[in-house]
Amino acid sequence: IAGTIVSEEFNKGTIKMLLIRPYSRKKILTSKIIATVISIIIATIVIILADTLIYGIAYGFNTISMPVVLYNYTTNSVITMNVYQYLFVSFINIVPMLIILFMIAIMIGTVLTSSSTAIVISLLVYMMSNIIETIVMAYQKTWGKFIPTLNWDFSQYLYGTLPNLKGMTIEFSATICIVLIIAMGIITYENFERKNIKNV
Repeated sequence: IAGTIVSEEFNKGTIKMLLIRPYSRKKILTSKIIATVISIIIATIVIILADTLIYGIAYGFNTISMPVVLYNYTTNSVITMNVYQYLFVSFINIVPMLIILFMIAIMIGTVLTSSSTAIVISLLVYMMSNIIETIVMAYQKTWGKFIPTLNWDFSQYLYGTLPNLKGMTIEFSATICIVLIIAMGIITYENFERKNIKNV
């Protein structure tokens, strides 16, 4: 959705119909971003409900109430939580990753007006993130902590576990993610503002 929501408007020429409306380009792009975020939230809820239904049918709905058991290294104790609490905590911790991938797709879709390029690059970033993480962690290079893909999963800081690299903290990772998101946002808005539609 993020990769096509802007680029397809230019490719099909429907962007002209939007830009003749009495709204600024910033408002138009912001509304598209909000629509995409709402779609992500709805999709996540649908997936969780479908997962619950399928899991309940396959293993029995009584198993859903079974607690998730985790070990907290900070307090040296075992903690339990219900499945939905665990899913919520897990989802919150990958939100930075989702936002970064979303911003990559919408930025490339806006700059290049190519849906396929936007989708392919954002998927490649996601797929390459594990490879990059493995290589950097294997060599324990301190500069690796500045790589966004090593910072976008906050679950590495949960329950007292050690982060990917020495010197990384949740505050550091949040700063890297925020700076990257803001930079991509500026590029996206600037390009959308200046986009020439004469030949669309």
